[in-house]
Amino acid sequence: MTGFGKASSIYNNTLFEVTIRTLNAKQLEIATRLPLRFREFETDYRNLLTASIQRGRIDYTLTTTPIAENSEEEVDNYFDEKRLYGYFTAYSHFCKRYQIDPLDKTLTRFLTLPGVLKPISDIIEAPSQQEQDAILTATHQALQQLDEFRLQEGKMLALTFTKCLDTIEEKRLQVAQLAPQRIEVIQTKLKDLLEELSPSIEVDKGRLEQELIYYIEKLDINEELTRLDNHIKYFLKTISGENIECTIGKKLGFIAQEMGREINTIGSKSNDHKMQHLVVEMKDALEQIKEQVANVL
Repeated sequence: MTGFGKASSIYNNTLFEVTIRTLNAKQLEIATRLPLRFREFETDYRNLLTASIQRGRIDYTLTTTPIAENSEEEVDNYFDEKRLYGYFTAYSHFCKRYQIDPLDKTLTRFLTLPGVLKPISDIIEAPSQQEQDAILTATHQALQQLDEFRLQEGKMLALTFTKCLDTIEEKRLQVAQLAPQRIEVIQTKLKDLLEELSPSIEVDKGRLEQELIYYIEKLDINEELTRLDNHIKYFLKTISGENIECTIGKKLGFIAQEMGREINTIGSKSNDHKMQHLVVEMKDALEQIKEQVANVL
């Protein structure tokens, strides 16, 4: 299920911001973006996410921002002299080879090269436990916000499911009303054809009746309509909160598949344009359900 959560905490004049985004996926996939100093704790963050989220793609981002004690204070930086010297030497050889003045406004360009100018925080040793606690606190808060976001989305999904299921049930009842009429029409057509053929062809009436009964039974859709009704009720029961499980997304997907089988069978047996139109409308509503089931854990 898609979701978003963001939280922050402050320790020792440093702002720790945690952002969690979730997208739909069949399996659990976690992608982390961490500052170099905190990558040794990546397993802790992953375990925390896994305990709260069972399925989907998770993007976890941690950023740290130094906070000056007053607005005029600046964050200390240091020069990586070896890297700067390497850049300068390579540039000097390049300039000498192509006869370019190496001192022609080059210093400011060196300062913009990757890794030349680094924040002082990059050379601090392993983060303290207090910093780790601040990050975990922000992570818990972001997960709580994520759950609230997904709860609201879940309520909207439940309304969508109910609306689509109501449509399918309405069309199912209309099909059930048309089904007996369709059988009567088919029987009348067959009798008219047989009456036209009977003067010229000798027919075993007993055998003919058996074949007609067999043919009519193949067109009967009462069992499919009953099973479809049961699937609709089971779907509603699953999302209603009665004995609800932690992860019902896959179960809802399986129920939707079974509903699709019954609707397809009804369509193949209908032999009636009105019923086929109703089947198309049921398929359209079911397709909307299948699209949204991917959003359910």
